[in-house]
Amino acid sequence: MTQRGEYRCIVKEGASGQPFLVFELLRGDQPSALKGKLISIDLQPGTTIEKAQTLARELDKAMVGLAVT
Repeated sequence: MTQRGEYRCIVKEGASGQPFLVFELLRGDQPSALKGKLISIDLQPGTTIEKAQTLARELDKAMVGLAVT
């Protein structure tokens, strides 16, 4: 069974200052397979906060949501 959620992509900064992308639930129920979990994307070393923010905005424009199958 596929579970879907409406998420947005935001930028977080790790302890080392390296940015990464995180998907944050906007509406609906968190799929049970994701309860208590964080969905994130690690970026290449040297990626700037500005580049990460651009990536997050582009993902937000293009995606409808996330699905767990």
